[in-house]
Amino acid sequence: MKTHAACSNTFRLSRLIISVAAASAALVPFNAALAGPLVEVFKGEEIVVSVNPGTVLPRATRTAPLSTLKSPAGLAVRSGSPSSKVRVLSYSAAPAAKRRATAKVDSALIAEYCKQVIASNPGASMTCEANKVVKAVRYPNDPAFDRLWGPRLIGAPVSWDMSTGSKSVTVAVVDTGIERTHPDLAANMLVNNGEIYGNGVDDDGNGYVDDYYGYDFYSRDGDPNDEFFHGTHCAGTIGAVGNNGVGVTGMAWNVSLLGVRIMGPNGTGSVADLALGIQYAVSRGAKVINLSLGSGQSDAVENAIVEARLNDVVIVAAAGNEGSNNDVTPFYPAGSPSDNVIAVAASDASDTITSWSNYGATTVDIAAPGEGIYSTSLNGGYATASGTSMATPHIAGIVAVMRSVNPALTYTQIKNILINTAYRPASMSGKVVSSGRANFFRAVLAAGGTLPTPTATPTPTPTPTPSVTATPTFTPTPTSTPTPTPTATPTPRATPTPTPIPYAVSVSAAKVGRYTRFSGVAMNVLGMPVTPLFVDVVCAGEYKGSARTAASGAYEMFNRVVPQGLLCYAEDEFGVRSTTITSP
Repeated sequence: MKTHAACSNTFRLSRLIISVAAASAALVPFNAALAGPLVEVFKGEEIVVSVNPGTVLPRATRTAPLSTLKSPAGLAVRSGSPSSKVRVLSYSAAPAAKRRATAKVDSALIAEYCKQVIASNPGASMTCEANKVVKAVRYPNDPAFDRLWGPRLIGAPVSWDMSTGSKSVTVAVVDTGIERTHPDLAANMLVNNGEIYGNGVDDDGNGYVDDYYGYDFYSRDGDPNDEFFHGTHCAGTIGAVGNNGVGVTGMAWNVSLLGVRIMGPNGTGSVADLALGIQYAVSRGAKVINLSLGSGQSDAVENAIVEARLNDVVIVAAAGNEGSNNDVTPFYPAGSPSDNVIAVAASDASDTITSWSNYGATTVDIAAPGEGIYSTSLNGGYATASGTSMATPHIAGIVAVMRSVNPALTYTQIKNILINTAYRPASMSGKVVSSGRANFFRAVLAAGGTLPTPTATPTPTPTPTPSVTATPTFTPTPTSTPTPTPTATPTPRATPTPTPIPYAVSVSAAKVGRYTRFSGVAMNVLGMPVTPLFVDVVCAGEYKGSARTAASGAYEMFNRVVPQGLLCYAEDEFGVRSTTITSP
């Protein structure tokens, strides 16, 4: 297990649906009462500086645009490669691991620091903002449909007659990483041949050490391996190796998958790392970027998206799973105004946009299968999950095949083709821009794909019958063909069962001298302890601190000065709250 540089990030993945093929336990029904809008969460005491796209930089800084960034008193540069166009500054002396994510930020303080940064760098064209948390899109808990029903519904088999993709097309999965050794993904993983892995040297001079397999912005190293499952699941839908007799098939059987890790084992990341991840993917030649995640609006991320646009990169982004109208309440980065972004809603097997999927007649472009999607998971296994996170890679895979059949297609042409070729059931009218669900076959055909012409089988020339001789010919007794011994079908390996969703958090309080001690336990739907997990304590609307659960699911928080008589509750990182108690 690697050490995480940003373990303080909090990810509220509250509607996780993941089931294993071999598992027989029933899933807990989705609790609609827990669904809610995505709340902007900020990384504690950090700001993000980003160079505006199209800025003509001084010659001395063209290869390292922020290498000479001047930091005002009280601000320290915490992360960001000098060769990148994004830097993170912190106004806290505490290490990153101690700076917890928070839903509140001092806007006036941020504005003052940003004013100082810009004033300290005259002539620079840049943005400055508070750093925010970016997280994988949440999922509702619905039962799974038949495995791989999505590709069949949208016409994949006949599309594969035209093309199964190409290794010349790189799709970046900017997510929780990819399990690159997975037997269904390994052959399609992109490597950086200009880098020697593990030698601690930036061999290709791109600003990232040992990025042979991609890059991990969460832990700041060259090992973007998945420890959560989310990125691996998305990668399988995009490009699991096809026709190899193993597991599942991706939309593109042949493709180059680039792993870019920006979120940790609990699905947490930041907009700074998201912006860096997008820029890195572009620099590595990705022509499609899959963003199955959500965050608050960010200038740095928007700048990175525009940079991608200038490089003709298609960004496919999840519309979100709150069941809300994105025209009214935008969901980012799918809500980016940049026209190289394709926002994706989730549909079910009956070609209806799911009740939990976000939609938008002007802001969400198209729907794709997103309920009960079976794909690759950790430890070489497979799992079923639902959400717009699962719909998005269907579109990313289609775009990869479109670009393989016609590399000259621009991002604008690709987006228009997807919208214009969509299948339009009445149920989707006015729900998304295309009023429909992706049609793989029609999209690839419109992109320039051609169906193979059947080759006529020639009629065989009859062989003349030889003359019969007087001497009778004896036909030898045929040798009996031995009956082959049937090969036993190997018992499939069971995929490890993931930790179920937490559903209960308890809290109690006791006075110890002048301090208050809070304690409790977090349990999952099976009545088992959940660990590791962060639990926040809030009294009278004010955050009092956090604690991490132990192996037993229990947590304790000491040395908190809390006045008597305040209403307090505990809340875990999935957004589940305890009952309210009164401080002693």
